[in-house]
Amino acid sequence: SSSDVQSIRDPFLRDLGLRLLEHWELTQNLRALTEDERAQWFGFLLSLYDLPGDTVAGAFFKSAGVDPARLVSARLIARNGRQLIGLAEDDGEVVEVEQETGPEPGTVRQTGSFGEADGLRLDTDAIEYVMDRAWLAETILKAISGALGIRNIETINEFLVALGPITLGERKVPLYLARRLADLKIRDSVENALRSRHTAGPGLVLAVSNDPPRFLGPNVVIALRDLLLQDGSLGDLDQEEMARRFEANRTLASSAQVAQVVRHTPRSATLIIPGLDPLTLDGAGQIQLFESLVEAATDGTGQRLTKVLMDGMGSDNPRQLFSSGAWAKAHPTYIRHGSSNRYWRLGEATDTA
Repeated sequence: SSSDVQSIRDPFLRDLGLRLLEHWELTQNLRALTEDERAQWFGFLLSLYDLPGDTVAGAFFKSAGVDPARLVSARLIARNGRQLIGLAEDDGEVVEVEQETGPEPGTVRQTGSFGEADGLRLDTDAIEYVMDRAWLAETILKAISGALGIRNIETINEFLVALGPITLGERKVPLYLARRLADLKIRDSVENALRSRHTAGPGLVLAVSNDPPRFLGPNVVIALRDLLLQDGSLGDLDQEEMARRFEANRTLASSAQVAQVVRHTPRSATLIIPGLDPLTLDGAGQIQLFESLVEAATDGTGQRLTKVLMDGMGSDNPRQLFSSGAWAKAHPTYIRHGSSNRYWRLGEATDTA
């Protein structure tokens, strides 16, 4: 059956099996997305792929203008019944509401946590679907491989895929696809997996997530969405733009003569220290901390008193601004004590002696 064929791990054998089923006209219940559909809905498929769980409400599809029935027929998702608990907006906040059959066909009634009526919504918005994540991933990878002419794909883990080497300008670099980079624990896991492949040299990571960090270790990261057409469809991924951004960021990281903090948004930045891999900074506190230490490294003082360094941050020690994993990465390579434990300075790579 088509479901048995979909469960085959080898992509080549699975594709062969589906083609045989189509030839024998045994795939009435499975209509894989066409190449045009994959391209047209690619941006939405990325949003689906980047979700943390495997279940999603019908409202998610409605907001994107996508018909879930077509994705059901492609076996990317399957109907999983109606949600008993849904989400609604109350005075600007998202709250949980109970959902039960409404007074009119095709509706559900919503009830707040204190039993208050919270209105009606369409039954289709309350339907829950479960995605076939492996099949979804393969659909996305098939679209990318077709756009870039990629043949060798290796799934490293559920969040990171190696797409093989790609020629960018005059150099050949490893190319990766990563999802869920907005989750700091997952991002650390992805970065560690990339470090284990350091012999391949600095690579380019295409991030499924929006607003990813600019670097993961020595690897340059760009949002895959930045390469899509304006309507979110796939088109031809712009390899010249990929090469331009890769070279620009690698030049920033490798040619810096002095330590600097490069801000991207009010809450994200990159610390560049000559001789070290770029360090991603998350949150205003980490950015302020390292901007102060960079200033100390360039104004001749070299260090900052802890009390002065942490002024206005709501914390009394730099360690409190980081998760345990992030602190282990930052200390003592990028930040360490100064002349005594009362002082802090940038890491050893900034020493002038």
